[in-house]
Amino acid sequence: DCSKLQIQYVEEGILETIVAQYPFRMGYLAIRTAREAALGHRVAPEVDTGSVLVDADNIYDKANQEILFPFK
Repeated sequence: DCSKLQIQYVEEGILETIVAQYPFRMGYLAIRTAREAALGHRVAPEVDTGSVLVDADNIYDKANQEILFPFK
């Protein structure tokens, strides 16, 4: 997850890019996969929850704001 400091560094040009994960998707897929495994279903050994590269050009996109600040 990205910290406020990392976001500030992108805004100031100190960092060019940060990688942001999807925290809600991670939780949802973890529970869904655990349920499937508990029911005896075969589950993938790895589950890609996705990520996005955030830079100065897309940091203010609505979708990225929802990832960077999921509790606002």
